Amino acid sequence: MRLELELKAPAELDRVKGGLEGLGATLEAEEEQVDVYLQHPCRDFSSTDEALRLRRQRGVVLLTYKGPRLKAGLKARREVEVEVSSFEDALTLLKQLGFEEVATIRKHRSTYELAGFKVHLDRVEGLGSFVEVEGAAEASSIEEAERALIAFARSIGVRLEEATAKSYLELYLEGVGRA
Repeated sequence: MRLELELKAPAELDRVKGGLEGLGATLEAEEEQVDVYLQHPCRDFSSTDEALRLRRQRGVVLLTYKGPRLKAGLKARREVEVEVSSFEDALTLLKQLGFEEVATIRKHRSTYELAGFKVHLDRVEGLGSFVEVEGAAEASSIEEAERALIAFARSIGVRLEEATAKSYLELYLEGVGRA
């Protein structure tokens, strides 16, 4: 089973961007993202630590299920993602099945690639600026992958003491008093 590992921290994006470019990182994308998070009609995702997200970015629509976090130092979870043809139709279908909108998160994202890691520089509406470093691991080698991701994050100037395992949805809901 392949897992996504993630480290997220508030950041001064220009400083991190300078560090990335100095190391030869490649800018892969600049985009606006709209994420609609949905609640299952029969299961409380906040209790089960799951998420269902419908994302629109650069004309692509992705429906993503995020499984519960695994016992790991960093945020690690199984993720299943499928492309759908229409944001509006997918949202209508999910609502017809009883799913309810929880929140909409809007962000400007710059994505870099370096040394096998994805680095997202995010300006999140209502939350501020963050850097996310993502890597992947097989379930059998989570600890080794975590060490590599942490070392890489340090090398690009991420302040590890400020890192959070919370998702943008969790941070948003805390901010509006619903967490």
